[in-house]
Amino acid sequence: MSPGWKWVSVMFCALNTLGCFLASTIFAGAIFQIKERFNVSEEVSILTVCLFVLGFAVGSVIWGPLCELYGRQTIWLSTLGASILFEGTSIACSEKVPETYGPYILRRRAAKSSKETGKAYISKLDAGILPKTLGFTLSTSIVRPIVMAVFELISTAMALYTVIVYGILYLIFAAFLIAFIDPRHWGQGVSGLAYIVIMIGQIVRVPFYVVLELKYRKTTARPGIVSTPKMRLEPALYGAISLPISLSRFACTSYPSIHWAIGIVGTILFGLGNVLVFITMTNYIIDTYSLFAATAALPTP
Repeated sequence: MSPGWKWVSVMFCALNTLGCFLASTIFAGAIFQIKERFNVSEEVSILTVCLFVLGFAVGSVIWGPLCELYGRQTIWLSTLGASILFEGTSIACSEKVPETYGPYILRRRAAKSSKETGKAYISKLDAGILPKTLGFTLSTSIVRPIVMAVFELISTAMALYTVIVYGILYLIFAAFLIAFIDPRHWGQGVSGLAYIVIMIGQIVRVPFYVVLELKYRKTTARPGIVSTPKMRLEPALYGAISLPISLSRFACTSYPSIHWAIGIVGTILFGLGNVLVFITMTNYIIDTYSLFAATAALPTP
Protein backbone atom coordinates (compact mmCIF):
# COMPACT_ATOMS: atom_id res chain seq x y z
CA MET A 1 0.00 0.00 0.00
CA SER A 2 1.43 3.38 -1.00
CA PRO A 3 1.97 6.08 1.66
CA GLY A 4 -0.68 8.26 0.00
CA TRP A 5 -3.28 5.52 0.13
CA LYS A 6 -2.39 4.85 3.76
CA TRP A 7 -3.23 8.48 4.56
CA VAL A 8 -6.52 8.15 2.70
CA SER A 9 -7.35 5.00 4.70
CA VAL A 10 -6.53 6.79 7.94
CA MET A 11 -8.84 9.66 7.03
CA PHE A 12 -11.66 7.22 6.21
CA CYS A 13 -11.21 5.55 9.59
CA ALA A 14 -11.13 8.97 11.27
CA LEU A 15 -14.47 9.83 9.64
CA ASN A 16 -15.99 6.63 10.98
CA THR A 17 -14.67 7.39 14.45
CA LEU A 18 -16.05 10.95 14.25
CA GLY A 19 -19.52 9.63 13.54
CA CYS A 20 -19.29 7.20 16.44
CA PHE A 21 -18.22 9.83 18.96
CA LEU A 22 -20.70 12.43 17.72
CA ALA A 23 -23.50 9.95 18.23
CA SER A 24 -22.31 9.04 21.73
CA THR A 25 -21.81 12.61 22.98
CA ILE A 26 -24.68 14.44 21.30
CA PHE A 27 -27.03 13.35 24.09
CA ALA A 28 -25.01 15.29 26.67
CA GLY A 29 -26.11 18.63 25.22
CA ALA A 30 -29.77 17.65 25.44
CA ILE A 31 -29.89 16.30 28.99
CA PHE A 32 -32.14 19.09 30.26
CA GLN A 33 -34.52 18.78 27.29
CA ILE A 34 -34.75 15.03 27.87
CA LYS A 35 -35.44 15.64 31.55
CA GLU A 36 -38.23 18.12 30.76
CA ARG A 37 -39.76 16.23 27.83
CA PHE A 38 -40.05 12.88 29.60
CA ASN A 39 -40.48 14.26 33.13
CA VAL A 40 -37.63 12.24 34.61
CA SER A 41 -34.91 13.01 37.12
CA GLU A 42 -31.52 14.36 36.12
CA GLU A 43 -29.89 11.04 36.95
CA VAL A 44 -32.23 9.18 34.59
CA SER A 45 -31.68 11.69 31.79
CA ILE A 46 -27.90 11.21 32.11
CA LEU A 47 -28.47 7.47 31.50
CA THR A 48 -28.94 8.31 27.81
CA VAL A 49 -25.21 8.89 27.66
CA CYS A 50 -24.25 6.05 29.98
CA LEU A 51 -26.27 3.38 28.18
CA PHE A 52 -24.96 4.46 24.79
CA VAL A 53 -21.40 4.06 26.01
CA LEU A 54 -22.34 0.66 27.45
CA GLY A 55 -23.04 -0.36 23.87
CA PHE A 56 -19.36 0.15 23.08
CA ALA A 57 -18.47 -2.52 25.63
CA VAL A 58 -21.17 -4.98 24.57
CA GLY A 59 -20.52 -4.49 20.86
CA SER A 60 -16.79 -5.00 21.13
CA VAL A 61 -17.30 -8.41 22.75
CA ILE A 62 -19.13 -9.52 19.60
CA TRP A 63 -17.38 -7.67 16.80
CA GLY A 64 -13.82 -7.89 18.10
CA PRO A 65 -13.48 -11.70 17.80
CA LEU A 66 -15.47 -11.75 14.55
CA CYS A 67 -13.11 -9.30 12.86
CA GLU A 68 -10.30 -11.78 13.51
CA LEU A 69 -12.38 -14.38 11.68
CA TYR A 70 -13.81 -12.40 8.77
CA GLY A 71 -11.43 -9.43 8.54
CA ARG A 72 -11.67 -5.80 9.56
CA GLN A 73 -13.37 -4.52 6.42
CA THR A 74 -16.27 -6.96 6.49
CA ILE A 75 -17.11 -6.20 10.13
CA TRP A 76 -16.75 -2.43 9.56
CA LEU A 77 -19.34 -2.56 6.81
CA SER A 78 -21.68 -4.73 8.91
CA THR A 79 -21.62 -2.45 11.95
CA LEU A 80 -21.79 0.79 10.02
CA GLY A 81 -24.91 -0.42 8.27
CA ALA A 82 -26.79 0.01 11.54
CA SER A 83 -26.51 3.81 11.43
CA ILE A 84 -27.41 4.83 7.91
CA LEU A 85 -27.95 8.60 8.11
CA PHE A 86 -24.55 9.91 9.18
CA GLU A 87 -22.68 6.76 8.33
CA GLY A 88 -23.89 6.56 4.75
CA THR A 89 -20.78 8.36 3.62
CA SER A 90 -18.64 6.32 5.98
CA ILE A 91 -19.92 3.06 4.50
CA ALA A 92 -19.00 4.23 1.01
CA CYS A 93 -15.56 5.24 2.27
CA SER A 94 -15.03 1.96 4.11
CA GLU A 95 -15.53 0.03 0.91
CA LYS A 96 -12.43 1.80 -0.40
CA VAL A 97 -10.34 0.95 2.66
CA PRO A 98 -8.34 -2.22 1.92
CA GLU A 99 -8.39 -5.20 4.26
CA THR A 100 -5.45 -5.07 6.70
CA TYR A 101 -5.80 -8.18 8.89
CA GLY A 102 -2.99 -10.49 7.77
CA PRO A 103 -4.46 -13.94 8.60
CA TYR A 104 -7.72 -13.14 6.83
CA ILE A 105 -5.86 -11.83 3.76
CA LEU A 106 -3.82 -15.05 3.56
CA ARG A 107 -6.90 -17.26 3.89
CA ARG A 108 -8.75 -15.27 1.25
CA ARG A 109 -5.75 -15.43 -1.11
CA ALA A 110 -5.46 -19.19 -0.60
CA ALA A 111 -9.17 -19.67 -1.32
CA LYS A 112 -8.91 -17.56 -4.48
CA SER A 113 -5.87 -19.50 -5.72
CA SER A 114 -7.63 -22.81 -5.08
CA LYS A 115 -10.65 -21.67 -7.06
CA GLU A 116 -8.60 -20.38 -10.00
CA THR A 117 -6.17 -23.31 -10.35
CA GLY A 118 -8.21 -26.24 -9.06
CA LYS A 119 -5.39 -27.07 -6.66
CA ALA A 120 -5.68 -27.03 -2.89
CA TYR A 121 -4.01 -24.02 -1.33
CA ILE A 122 -3.91 -23.22 2.36
CA SER A 123 -2.70 -20.29 4.41
CA LYS A 124 0.64 -20.87 6.10
CA LEU A 125 -1.03 -19.99 9.39
CA ASP A 126 -3.47 -22.87 8.92
CA ALA A 127 -0.88 -25.40 7.70
CA GLY A 128 -0.81 -28.54 9.84
CA ILE A 129 -4.05 -27.64 11.59
CA LEU A 130 -7.09 -29.89 11.21
CA PRO A 131 -10.13 -28.27 9.56
CA LYS A 132 -12.56 -26.78 12.05
CA THR A 133 -16.30 -26.36 11.84
CA LEU A 134 -17.80 -22.88 11.75
CA GLY A 135 -19.47 -23.46 15.12
CA PHE A 136 -16.19 -24.48 16.73
CA THR A 137 -14.38 -21.48 15.23
CA LEU A 138 -17.06 -19.02 16.37
CA SER A 139 -17.24 -20.46 19.88
CA THR A 140 -13.45 -20.30 20.19
CA SER A 141 -13.42 -16.67 19.07
CA ILE A 142 -16.10 -15.73 21.57
CA VAL A 143 -14.54 -17.64 24.49
CA ARG A 144 -11.02 -16.32 23.78
CA PRO A 145 -11.70 -12.80 25.21
CA ILE A 146 -12.91 -14.33 28.48
CA VAL A 147 -9.82 -16.52 28.74
CA MET A 148 -7.53 -13.58 28.01
CA ALA A 149 -9.35 -11.41 30.54
CA VAL A 150 -8.71 -14.03 33.24
CA PHE A 151 -5.15 -15.08 32.43
CA GLU A 152 -3.67 -12.01 30.69
CA LEU A 153 -3.62 -9.76 33.74
CA ILE A 154 -1.67 -6.95 32.07
CA SER A 155 -4.39 -6.67 29.43
CA THR A 156 -7.09 -6.69 32.10
CA ALA A 157 -5.31 -4.07 34.22
CA MET A 158 -4.90 -1.75 31.24
CA ALA A 159 -8.52 -2.28 30.30
CA LEU A 160 -9.72 -1.33 33.78
CA TYR A 161 -7.61 1.83 33.75
CA THR A 162 -8.73 2.96 30.31
CA VAL A 163 -12.36 2.20 31.12
CA ILE A 164 -12.14 4.47 34.17
CA VAL A 165 -10.55 7.25 32.12
CA TYR A 166 -13.13 6.80 29.38
CA GLY A 167 -15.96 6.92 31.90
CA ILE A 168 -14.61 10.12 33.43
CA LEU A 169 -14.53 11.69 29.96
CA TYR A 170 -18.27 11.17 29.57
CA LEU A 171 -18.90 12.31 33.14
CA ILE A 172 -17.21 15.58 32.26
CA PHE A 173 -19.60 16.06 29.35
CA ALA A 174 -22.46 16.04 31.84
CA ALA A 175 -20.53 17.84 34.60
CA PHE A 176 -19.86 20.90 32.44
CA LEU A 177 -23.58 21.52 32.07
CA ILE A 178 -24.20 21.03 35.78
CA ALA A 179 -21.24 23.20 36.84
CA PHE A 180 -21.97 26.17 34.59
CA ILE A 181 -25.71 26.44 33.94
CA ASP A 182 -27.21 26.78 37.43
CA PRO A 183 -24.29 28.13 39.53
CA ARG A 184 -23.06 30.62 36.90
CA HIS A 185 -26.40 31.19 35.11
CA TRP A 186 -24.98 30.34 31.70
CA GLY A 187 -27.20 29.41 28.82
CA GLN A 188 -27.11 25.85 27.57
CA GLY A 189 -25.47 26.88 24.31
CA VAL A 190 -22.73 28.90 26.03
CA SER A 191 -21.98 26.13 28.53
CA GLY A 192 -21.60 23.71 25.63
CA LEU A 193 -18.68 25.78 24.35
CA ALA A 194 -16.67 24.49 27.31
CA TYR A 195 -16.24 21.22 25.41
CA ILE A 196 -13.98 23.03 22.97
CA VAL A 197 -11.29 23.22 25.63
CA ILE A 198 -11.05 19.41 25.79
CA MET A 199 -10.78 19.38 22.02
CA ILE A 200 -7.91 21.87 22.24
CA GLY A 201 -6.09 19.51 24.59
CA GLN A 202 -6.59 16.65 22.16
CA ILE A 203 -5.24 18.77 19.31
CA VAL A 204 -2.21 19.75 21.40
CA ARG A 205 -1.60 16.04 21.81
CA VAL A 206 -0.74 15.65 18.12
CA PRO A 207 2.68 17.43 18.07
CA PHE A 208 3.39 16.13 21.58
CA TYR A 209 2.84 12.53 20.50
CA VAL A 210 4.77 13.02 17.26
CA VAL A 211 7.83 14.09 19.27
CA LEU A 212 7.56 11.03 21.51
CA GLU A 213 7.01 8.72 18.52
CA LEU A 214 10.12 10.09 16.79
CA LYS A 215 12.05 9.55 20.01
CA TYR A 216 10.80 5.94 20.13
CA ARG A 217 11.83 5.27 16.53
CA LYS A 218 15.24 6.86 17.06
CA THR A 219 15.81 4.68 20.11
CA THR A 220 14.77 1.44 18.41
CA ALA A 221 16.94 2.25 15.37
CA ARG A 222 20.12 2.11 17.42
CA PRO A 223 22.34 -0.95 16.93
CA GLY A 224 21.72 -3.64 19.51
CA ILE A 225 18.38 -2.17 20.66
CA VAL A 226 15.45 -4.58 20.37
CA SER A 227 12.01 -2.99 20.29
CA THR A 228 9.69 -4.23 23.04
CA PRO A 229 6.03 -3.39 23.69
CA LYS A 230 6.79 -1.67 26.99
CA MET A 231 8.89 0.89 25.15
CA ARG A 232 5.57 2.21 23.82
CA LEU A 233 4.37 3.21 27.27
CA GLU A 234 6.21 6.53 27.74
CA PRO A 235 3.36 8.72 26.38
CA ALA A 236 0.93 7.05 28.80
CA LEU A 237 3.20 8.08 31.69
CA TYR A 238 2.69 11.76 30.84
CA GLY A 239 -0.99 11.19 30.25
CA ALA A 240 -1.45 9.42 33.60
CA ILE A 241 0.14 12.40 35.37
CA SER A 242 -1.86 15.08 33.54
CA LEU A 243 -5.24 13.42 34.13
CA PRO A 244 -5.46 13.72 37.95
CA ILE A 245 -3.87 17.18 37.85
CA SER A 246 -6.53 18.46 35.45
CA LEU A 247 -9.41 16.85 37.36
CA SER A 248 -8.20 18.21 40.70
CA ARG A 249 -7.82 21.69 39.23
CA PHE A 250 -11.32 21.63 37.76
CA ALA A 251 -12.87 20.32 41.00
CA CYS A 252 -11.15 22.91 43.16
CA THR A 253 -11.93 25.87 40.88
CA SER A 254 -15.51 25.14 39.80
CA TYR A 255 -17.06 27.40 42.47
CA PRO A 256 -18.98 30.45 41.19
CA SER A 257 -16.71 32.72 43.22
CA ILE A 258 -13.74 31.67 41.06
CA HIS A 259 -13.43 32.87 37.48
CA TRP A 260 -14.68 30.24 35.04
CA ALA A 261 -11.54 30.35 32.87
CA ILE A 262 -9.30 29.07 35.67
CA GLY A 263 -11.14 25.76 35.91
CA ILE A 264 -11.83 25.27 32.21
CA VAL A 265 -8.25 25.89 31.10
CA GLY A 266 -7.18 23.06 33.38
CA THR A 267 -9.23 20.59 31.36
CA ILE A 268 -6.84 21.08 28.44
CA LEU A 269 -4.56 18.70 30.31
CA PHE A 270 -7.41 16.21 30.54
CA GLY A 271 -7.91 16.24 26.77
CA LEU A 272 -4.15 15.81 26.31
CA GLY A 273 -3.79 12.98 28.82
CA ASN A 274 -6.98 11.26 27.71
CA VAL A 275 -5.79 10.67 24.15
CA LEU A 276 -2.21 9.90 25.18
CA VAL A 277 -3.45 7.08 27.41
CA PHE A 278 -5.82 5.63 24.80
CA ILE A 279 -3.34 5.64 21.92
CA THR A 280 -0.48 4.32 24.02
CA MET A 281 -2.52 1.48 25.49
CA THR A 282 -3.76 0.52 22.02
CA ASN A 283 -0.23 0.48 20.57
CA TYR A 284 1.01 -1.59 23.50
CA ILE A 285 -1.73 -4.19 23.09
CA ILE A 286 -1.17 -4.39 19.31
CA ASP A 287 2.57 -4.92 19.76
CA THR A 288 2.05 -7.47 22.53
CA TYR A 289 -0.76 -9.63 21.18
CA SER A 290 -0.29 -9.14 17.42
CA LEU A 291 -2.80 -11.46 15.69
CA PHE A 292 -5.22 -11.38 18.63
CA ALA A 293 -4.88 -7.66 19.36
CA ALA A 294 -8.58 -7.01 18.65
CA THR A 295 -9.57 -9.62 21.22
CA ALA A 296 -7.07 -8.38 23.81
CA ALA A 297 -8.34 -4.82 23.36
CA LEU A 298 -11.99 -5.76 23.85
CA PRO A 299 -12.37 -4.33 27.36
CA THR A 300 -10.76 -1.05 26.30
CA PRO A 301 -12.80 1.66 24.53
